[in-house]
Amino acid sequence: MAPPTGKTTVDPQKAMELLEDYWDDVTFKELRDAEMAPIEAREALRQGLRDALEGASEFFSTVPGLGFLGSAIQRELHPVELPPKGASEARQYDHYKRMLEARGFALDPTNPTVVGMRGLDTSGGAHATTSAARYDDTIVVLTKDAKGNPHVSTFPGSTHPGQSTSATMGSDGVPDVNGDKQADVGMIDAGEYKVVPTHDHAGNKAWAIQTVDGSGVLPGVRDTNHDGTYSEAEREASQSRAPAADALTGVMIHQGGSANPWSTGCVNLSQNSNVYPEFIKAVGGSNQSMKLVILDKNAD
Repeated sequence: MAPPTGKTTVDPQKAMELLEDYWDDVTFKELRDAEMAPIEAREALRQGLRDALEGASEFFSTVPGLGFLGSAIQRELHPVELPPKGASEARQYDHYKRMLEARGFALDPTNPTVVGMRGLDTSGGAHATTSAARYDDTIVVLTKDAKGNPHVSTFPGSTHPGQSTSATMGSDGVPDVNGDKQADVGMIDAGEYKVVPTHDHAGNKAWAIQTVDGSGVLPGVRDTNHDGTYSEAEREASQSRAPAADALTGVMIHQGGSANPWSTGCVNLSQNSNVYPEFIKAVGGSNQSMKLVILDKNAD
């Protein structure tokens, strides 16, 4: 039976079968194989190199005095970067698990693990770390549900101050560690921390960041010349400051402004409804404790 237009009706299923027949024809198969061969060869080579490096890493890890080579190889194999675009949650979870393990960290077996990637934005772009008024770092929440299924949530955030000095200084504010009569904002070091619920701050729930043994005194670096950068000289000065190395206290994870951090040393996420409120949900609510690991793209 012909349709109103007078054209012959084509059965979609029959059309697909014909298309598959053409595809399986020797000519099309040869074209397909010719296109795929170099791609498959490159991937096979990459996988072979990865396998060889994994083997070398395992070998060096067993040799006294050469364990650092195994660690270096693991860091090269699993750099601080985002997972491939379109990766499943399971693949993303494994990506971050391997990235942490390559640097001596482990996922928390019971609580969420939050990974702060300093110097890496959510598009995968790397940049120098400064006291920028931007959410240019990446915050990732890694959890598993009751069935053991992995979940990964990614947010823009800041692991650095959003300003280069502060109007509050002294015992009730940011210290002046070098005596230039300006408050010296600071940034906690990359590494592992414990995070526990604390009082509300900046208009919402907040968490206190502590060392793994529960201290609120955290190692870090201070921007003493107020140029927004953290130079090697400032890092060395912070570590050797007398009578004690520079440290940060009262550091939290809390919400900041809509477009820029409200931070002189805290970890911030935007107060926008699709960021900080979703972060709270991702970690399991404002009463949830968690592990925080900060990785520095520029110092890895």
